[in-house]
Amino acid sequence: MEGKKNLCAMISTDLHAKIMAEKEEWELNTLAEYVERIFAEHFEGGNKDLLLVAKDDELGRKLQDLELTTRKRAPRNGGD
Repeated sequence: MEGKKNLCAMISTDLHAKIMAEKEEWELNTLAEYVERIFAEHFEGGNKDLLLVAKDDELGRKLQDLELTTRKRAPRNGGD
């Protein structure tokens, strides 16, 4: 099985509502499935029409504008 890493970000409640609505529209069970699909399409070219969609993708532009950062995690079990 391929290794996995966690990804977390604080987003506005309005943006969260839009993401959750689209997740439901796509009939995905988890937010992780939604995020994985979005990233796979972006980085692996899973959707050849993605550039056409992105051209009019207000949500995608807002996500880019946020310049999200991740917090450094505290060490586990005394620094291991």
